[in-house]
Order: sequence, then C-alpha cells, then structure tokens
Amino acid sequence: MTDFDPSNPDPYKRMNWALRHYGWVIIPLAVLLYVVEVAADSFGYDGTLIVQVGFLVFFTMAFFYDRRAKRKKADGG
Repeated sequence: MTDFDPSNPDPYKRMNWALRHYGWVIIPLAVLLYVVEVAADSFGYDGTLIVQVGFLVFFTMAFFYDRRAKRKKADGG
C-alpha cells in the first residue's frame, strides 16, 4: 500500500492504486455499519458512540500502519 506516488501525472495509475486498496476503507466501514445496525435492533441503541469508537480505532490503526511502513522504507526494507 506504500507504492502510491502522488506526483505521478498518470491518472490511470493513480486510479489503479485506489481500486487495489479500496478495501482498507470499505471493509471497516461495512463492519462498523453492521455493528451499529445490530446494536440498534438488539438494544434500541442509536449507535453514536459505536461509530465514534470505530472511527477512532480505524484511524489509530491506519496511523500506526503508516508509521511502520515509513520505518520499513527508511530501513531499506
């Protein structure tokens, strides 16, 4: 996922990169939506806290993944 080059002028390569890695966004959002719907049906809960915690977990994981990728790139791996 670290092979993205924002300075690449070819829009087809940029779109290809986005399509290969769309699962990083779609799958966690689908799981979050499912959890909110189950909580709403089972407990009558509106799900606002679940959404906030889900986004916090997702962005925290993305942050640490990015740091790890940058560290591997700096080490030459």
